Amino acid sequence: MVRTRRQGVAFTVVVTVLVALGALPMLLILALAGAPGTVLLATALAALPVGPLVGCYLWLDRYEPEPKSLLALGLLWGGFVATAGALLVQGIGGLVIGVSEVASLAIVAPLTEEAGKGAFLVLLLWLRRAELDGILDGIVYAGMVGVGFAFVENILYLAAAYDGTDGMGPGGTEAVTATFVVRCLFSPFAHPLFTTFIGIGVGVAVPSRS
Repeated sequence: MVRTRRQGVAFTVVVTVLVALGALPMLLILALAGAPGTVLLATALAALPVGPLVGCYLWLDRYEPEPKSLLALGLLWGGFVATAGALLVQGIGGLVIGVSEVASLAIVAPLTEEAGKGAFLVLLLWLRRAELDGILDGIVYAGMVGVGFAFVENILYLAAAYDGTDGMGPGGTEAVTATFVVRCLFSPFAHPLFTTFIGIGVGVAVPSRS
């Protein structure tokens, strides 16, 4: 019991510190993503699918609800820690190793993003195993991390689309609308779904650690 309590405290401290460290650069990056009006517009649009997505995962979790504090930490981890870590590694890959933009988008980005998101689930399995009762719990936590990640990433994509800095055209209302439709309406479950496979793996691993 004492060990479990200590592990719970350790988990909260580690995640909170990493969220704070990740939030600093990510908030700066978001602030510099465009003019204040552009960033506000992008944030408002990116926030629209968040509520329904979170609601879906809370519905899945309705019979044996997970602690809301842990679900919130999952959202924050995805939004700040996973995004910051992925951008850092991708930046190092481009500057130090000389990875091409195509290779970065096709190989480095998916690997770093999923590793960053999956790290939260691994920490849960290690330090808060009692909160994981199986595959469904793994899916719920993975979904929350994915939603947080997608929210912040969508802000960056929407701001770039509006300003025309995404290399897809001159920008403006039509561009941001197209990006919103593709990312927020057609594929809102993309990042949650990607991370779900890690959540399933963690859920399967729970009995083996009993």
